[in-house]
Amino acid sequence: MSILFFAGACVAVLPKLSQDQIRWANVRWPDVTPEELNQGRRLYVSRCSGCHTLFLPQDFTAVQWQHQLEEMGEQAKLNASQREMVFKYLISAAEMQKK
Repeated sequence: MSILFFAGACVAVLPKLSQDQIRWANVRWPDVTPEELNQGRRLYVSRCSGCHTLFLPQDFTAVQWQHQLEEMGEQAKLNASQREMVFKYLISAAEMQKK
């Protein structure tokens, strides 16, 4: 039971995207939808937290996230489209934290 509580605590600090973050994402990727960004967050939580504590979006640069997703995507059973959704979520969430 403590493992479930710990995993739930990690999700609580993982930000959901604000309207400003969604607008920022639309500038970078004009065809991205809020649902795609939310799906990226859900995939990150569900597929990555099973093996390790989740990192916050601002813990890595875009290049580092890309590398992490390439390395860990297969273990997390993420296809290319899903990795892209996770990447877009993480970069969008991290970008607004810099300000």
